Amino acid sequence: MWSNFELVSIEDETLTSAFCTNGLFRISSEEKVEKHPRVTGILQNRRLIISIDKGLVLFQDENRCNDGNFLDASYDIECLAASESGDLVICALANGTISGFHVRGVNLFTINVHPDDMNQKQTFAEIRPINGSYFVQCCMGPVYQLLIDEDKVNETMKQLDSSTMDTTLNFDDCITVNRVFEKHLREPVTSFAPMANYDLGNDTVHAVVMSASTESIYFQRTECFEKIYLRPEYCGIKQLYNLVHFYIALTNSGQLLEVCPVTKLASDLHVPYKVDDFIILECTGDVIELLLLTKPDLNGTRLMKIVDFPSMSCKYELDMGEHVWLVQQPKSALNMYYITGNARDQHHVQEIEMKILSETQPALRLDKLIRKGRLDEAEEFAKQFDLSLQPIHQARTKALLADMAASKNASADELEGMFGQVMEVLNLIEDPSFLMTVRMASIPERNMKRRYLRFLLEKVDTNSDEATEINEQLLRLDTLRLIDPYEVDAEWQNFLYHQNLTKHCIQLFKTDMAAACLIWSRHISSIILSMDALKITNVLKSIPEGTPPLQLIQWLMHFVPPILQHLPQMMRILVTFVIGKTKALQFAPFWPKVGLTFIDDVIAIFKDVKFPIMDMRLQYETNMDEMQNLSDALRNLTLLKENFSLNASIDNFLQESKEHTAFRLLQIVQLSNLKRLVTEFLQPMFLGQEQKLQASIMRYIQFLISNQNTSYWEDRSVALVEMIHNEDSKLNYILDILKSSPVPWSQVIAPLAKYAHSDHPIAAKILIEQRTQMVKIIKVKYGWPAKSQECLRMLANRVLKMRDVNMLNDIRELTDSAPEICYAVDMNVMLRLAESSEFLPALRYIDGLGEKRRKECCQAVVEMIVQILDTSPANPHTESYVELMRMLKSRCTALTQFEVQEMLNIISLRGEFQLDVRREHLANESDRQRLLEVGIGNHLERIREDREGFVPALLGGLKRLADALMYDFLEALYEVLKRIGNIHVSCTVLSKVAEMIDPNHETHENIHRLVALIVTQQIKCFEDSSSGWEVDPLTYPLADRLLRMCYDESTVNVVTKLELLRWVELGANYFEGDVLKEYGKRSMLPEKVFKNLYEPTCVKSA
Repeated sequence: MWSNFELVSIEDETLTSAFCTNGLFRISSEEKVEKHPRVTGILQNRRLIISIDKGLVLFQDENRCNDGNFLDASYDIECLAASESGDLVICALANGTISGFHVRGVNLFTINVHPDDMNQKQTFAEIRPINGSYFVQCCMGPVYQLLIDEDKVNETMKQLDSSTMDTTLNFDDCITVNRVFEKHLREPVTSFAPMANYDLGNDTVHAVVMSASTESIYFQRTECFEKIYLRPEYCGIKQLYNLVHFYIALTNSGQLLEVCPVTKLASDLHVPYKVDDFIILECTGDVIELLLLTKPDLNGTRLMKIVDFPSMSCKYELDMGEHVWLVQQPKSALNMYYITGNARDQHHVQEIEMKILSETQPALRLDKLIRKGRLDEAEEFAKQFDLSLQPIHQARTKALLADMAASKNASADELEGMFGQVMEVLNLIEDPSFLMTVRMASIPERNMKRRYLRFLLEKVDTNSDEATEINEQLLRLDTLRLIDPYEVDAEWQNFLYHQNLTKHCIQLFKTDMAAACLIWSRHISSIILSMDALKITNVLKSIPEGTPPLQLIQWLMHFVPPILQHLPQMMRILVTFVIGKTKALQFAPFWPKVGLTFIDDVIAIFKDVKFPIMDMRLQYETNMDEMQNLSDALRNLTLLKENFSLNASIDNFLQESKEHTAFRLLQIVQLSNLKRLVTEFLQPMFLGQEQKLQASIMRYIQFLISNQNTSYWEDRSVALVEMIHNEDSKLNYILDILKSSPVPWSQVIAPLAKYAHSDHPIAAKILIEQRTQMVKIIKVKYGWPAKSQECLRMLANRVLKMRDVNMLNDIRELTDSAPEICYAVDMNVMLRLAESSEFLPALRYIDGLGEKRRKECCQAVVEMIVQILDTSPANPHTESYVELMRMLKSRCTALTQFEVQEMLNIISLRGEFQLDVRREHLANESDRQRLLEVGIGNHLERIREDREGFVPALLGGLKRLADALMYDFLEALYEVLKRIGNIHVSCTVLSKVAEMIDPNHETHENIHRLVALIVTQQIKCFEDSSSGWEVDPLTYPLADRLLRMCYDESTVNVVTKLELLRWVELGANYFEGDVLKEYGKRSMLPEKVFKNLYEPTCVKSA
């Protein structure tokens, strides 16, 4: 086993003018080596890992090569990989197992692959770590994926810190193994590279693993795989690399190929030399840098090259020996590792040596040694080359200070020893500027820090800015002694170097206001230089809302004087803050006393500040007046609260006028304190302005009158109205109070009635108001709003609607109090009572009115009814209106009585004869003629079923129709007989009418027409009838009688009568003399005549 370890003395070997190399350690085998060893080296996160055949060497720190862990894997290590942190090492062994180790030497797990995946020559091809997973491909083709929870591994490893080294800890739950590809390949795999999936917008599934063998390159997928064949001269693929978007294959022949995973093509990269191995030093989107190891040329020369890809331009190259292995490592500006082998005159390598490559210039070398922390070696190197030791002293100072800062748990003696070393090294440093760079070093003990700063202060110019800063830090140490005497604050050094002490004070506002005040006072000289209006505003805004007033006063005592002395223009900002904080205290207990105390203390602070400049002094006085006004307002609030139990708003006193403030106070004061508030508080406040106080009182009284929902508004109004000095205003408000008071007046309001008996003009109005109480009582009785200013006629309507037993009396009282509504109310009462058929109450009501009012009421009611009935034929109250109209007819004028009769006739025409008639129709002759004809037709139709009573019904209806239309009855009779056109009907009807006819001059013409009508009808019967019974024996005797009844000396009438008599006598002589007695008594029409009466041929149109 390769277990003999030997450190190499530090001896540089110059390779070129730019590089030199030196060995770190050698490892040899205990036994003679019979074959070339399999060597792999990895440098990851300062962890150095080397595998040699079966041996595994683990270094936790590349700079501590004497502290390594040697492990025997029992089988050859075929592949090796490390995690990104370098703590986990994955080894693939020749026996088909995958083992995991911690860099501390602990075996974490061992996993066996499937037996079918093992090969006798070599089982594993390569291990690839990707995104926390590890992909392991066997030479037979299957691929395994290892998922390792490194955090859980580290948690388990912590158990080793508290116990002895024990490799039996269980790490099985930290690892998961998946066999992602199971297909076996015909050719053994030499290398592989996991690939990303490409999405080209179709369903093609691209390869996820690229594998290489001696003959082909495979693109493996889960379903199948593809392969491309290699040319024989390549002798197979040695290694596959993934360079961002490039896939590079290194052949065994030393050529480089670029493989495209999409087109499945491999193309040569033109390199003028054969490459044996290479590693990736740097691989980013912009730079790809490779470390190459070439194959021996014809002269046996091997070179190590640093080249850019893909140009392959060489940056540096170095000659190498025959046995060289590259170490997988990231690019480093300090050095580079590689491994060489020594055969010791044997056929095979017997010893390997880890070497480091670095620059040859002494200054650069020294700089790298210092950066690497090898200070002792650097000091010797500097002395050897006569270089300055100051960089070493400076680096050692920083290292000692860093160690001291990290030794927080060290004892006092240890800290003192470390501090002594720091001071010794500081005495060796000559550059004051460097001393300034370390003045903020973290020293865990305050006295040491003070000594440290005083030492630095001695090394710098006392007039420099650095000296001022150090003095400030020393002052801060003294301040710390005051605010933290017991050294409890573990973060005290933050205070020393705090760049913004204002911000530090703000942080202390919530926890320790006293400390903030102390810091501000002691360090104001350094704080004030950076203060401006914005920063001062931010400081004031940062004070917490709930800060007690006493702490605010404490802060302002330290804050205000220096600010105003250096920045007097900031006074407005400070005053605004103080006023805001004072107002904010109104929600605190003991307000407003606490606010008054606060503002008075603040005013005392501001009074100590003096301003020599006039402009500043004027501004100062203005702001002081504003704060004094606030103080006066708070004093008034305090007086109100203590003497009157009033909690008023501070804004009322500051923003509103005195009048408005007085109005608000009158609103909120208790009734018992109302008068006392006016006399003891408001009158002194309005001293010399009594008229304004009177205006406020009167405004409040008006407010009470308008808002009667205010509690005790009457008591308040009566109490305040007595304080009004002006008599006119006083009586006016008394009148308003009485008008607005609820009915009946309360005992509080009643005393105001005494003002009605004075000789002032307004007293009469008060007396009238007393008399209107009855109206108000009626309003209350019938649920009418007492304050309503609407027409009292609506109230009367309300009374009528409620139908109270005493409603007529109430209405009479209402009209007596308001004569202007009598006319409308009286008329409305009569109409409403008529609609309810209450005619007797209506008569009693109208009889109870005065004579003039009664006449006006009767006239108005009748006219209204006539108008209603004329325009509304279908009114539901028609019968009631007609009845009322008949009752009042005799009480009206002659003209109105005529209109009533006319309206009654219209009602009769509408009801009995179904005529659509209005008053205007009766005034038109043509309309009356038309209505007569329509009425006759409607009447005949109505009596057509009554043969026995036909004649009386016909005459009675005709009489009523003629009277209603103001037609002569005989004219109407002529129209109806002419319309019927039947001689028997005409004779029967006329025999009944003859007894009723008054043969005066007005009827002669109509009688002549009737005689002519029946004679004409009889003549037509002689000519047209074939039945003898059509001849009516009454025709000529009846005509003779009618003619002889008409006696008139008028020449015209005599001639007409003589002409008619000549015709009638011819017929009368034909009948016997007693025919009138025999036939004149008949009152019923023959059945045949009556039956044919309503046939179309018998009833003719006029």
